[in-house]
Amino acid sequence: MTDRFYRVYFSVAPASGEPRVETLLPTLLKMGIMPVWPDRQSCWSDRKSLIDSCDYLVMLSGHVYIPRPPSGVSWQHRELNHAVIRRIPVFSGLLAENKLVGSVPDDMQARLASFRSQFEGSESMIWEERKDIPALFQQAWPGFVKAHPASGWVKAGSARATPVFEEKALEFMPLAAESLVIGEERPETATGDLDTSDWLQTQEQFSFRCHIYVGGNCQAVEQNLSLKWADICSAFLAPLSPRASEDRINRELSELLAERFSKSILASYSQAHAAADFVFSETAMRKIRLKLRRSGLVRKDTQASTRHFQVWMVTPAGKQLLARPGAVV
Repeated sequence: MTDRFYRVYFSVAPASGEPRVETLLPTLLKMGIMPVWPDRQSCWSDRKSLIDSCDYLVMLSGHVYIPRPPSGVSWQHRELNHAVIRRIPVFSGLLAENKLVGSVPDDMQARLASFRSQFEGSESMIWEERKDIPALFQQAWPGFVKAHPASGWVKAGSARATPVFEEKALEFMPLAAESLVIGEERPETATGDLDTSDWLQTQEQFSFRCHIYVGGNCQAVEQNLSLKWADICSAFLAPLSPRASEDRINRELSELLAERFSKSILASYSQAHAAADFVFSETAMRKIRLKLRRSGLVRKDTQASTRHFQVWMVTPAGKQLLARPGAVV
């Protein structure tokens, strides 16, 4: 691991007696880990953005479960579910069961048990005293990274493999490079369906997933519902100015799903009190990418993309469509 840095999101509960990232800093920096964590005032959107920018998520859970209104779901629970949906490897460091006896308030026991059950049989690390966490983490982390490899940041070479550097680099790419990439657009997809944009007003079935919360329990739900292509197109193109990572595009699409279908999901599951973490299935995403590429509205930025990090850019045809009043509204 000495040849790479890793950007890692640390999820901890803001309560007395819980692990603190600050006490781990000397150990983490020696191990090539660049930790990030939210402050207490961070909203859910900020937390998701931080998680999406990281190679890994480390979940350090002690004896508390702090529900957040109105859903009653803790930040840590939502952060875990979001990482799972985004396929970000999760390292779990849990307080030993014998240390929980008598230390968990009655109103938290069921929620905390439900949360901990998601790690059952796959715990990365068990700790009994906070002072032991740095040494235990240092022992367990190498094996976890070996089992769940990530690109990270190469210390002595190019930063190209790093999503964080890639994201920042997009802001400074010269316009000449944009022209070069656009010029490489294949002739058969350069104009696409732009001149016959009636397809934008048609509806199609898309599959997606989300989580619903019933009491302290979290349940994954899969649904197929209809959306207009105009709505899909608007969400996909919104962050492209002129390019954006697929993670950023996915966040826009997730917000579209949450806005359109939260109420209907909750109506379908009468005992659920919250629905969150909406995301299109990979099948739906393939359909969306293929349709917008064949329509000549977007293309993959081959210069900025890597094997595990995709970047998309709007084409001249896409810009033209966005400029039309009401075209994708």
